[in-house]
Amino acid sequence: MKWPIAVAVLLVGVAAWWLAAPGAPGARPPSAETSALADPSWQTPAGAGSTAAAELDPAPAASIPPQPLPAWQTMAEAREHGDDRAPPIERPVPESQAPGATAWELSDPVRYREYELRGQRRLRQEYLMAAEQELPKWKALLDRARASGAPPAVIAEAQDKIRRLEARQTALRNGEPPETRTE
Repeated sequence: MKWPIAVAVLLVGVAAWWLAAPGAPGARPPSAETSALADPSWQTPAGAGSTAAAELDPAPAASIPPQPLPAWQTMAEAREHGDDRAPPIERPVPESQAPGATAWELSDPVRYREYELRGQRRLRQEYLMAAEQELPKWKALLDRARASGAPPAVIAEAQDKIRRLEARQTALRNGEPPETRTE
């Protein structure tokens, strides 16, 4: 019963010895300290014309790469200051700073109606600008779907979306008020 344990201990010992051997697949390359100790030239006196002492001096501080910051610290900095590699985040304007109706506009129904019309015009302009940006993308996607042999139902749905978007764009240009979704 004891011989399987002895064999297991022997195998672990052999594996450890094999991995520690220089040139083994998992062996660590020698560090600067161990290679300097293995080199007998370090014992030569510095005044004897040897440059061994200069070789053993650590590199100047400017050439030592900085240690990376811990992950928690970099994440905290990214949360507070953002990440330079990330695209800019467009933050919504807080409702307290959004242009709203003034007390003067709220007190007079005619002026409040003018305020509402300004908001509708702004919404219409934003919709038209977004539609002008998105229509070419949708048309390119439709062309790509046709070229790749997409199912006719998918192509028909995309054509319908493009047709409705163009119709809504035309209606808004003609002065119709923007629709609100009730779905």
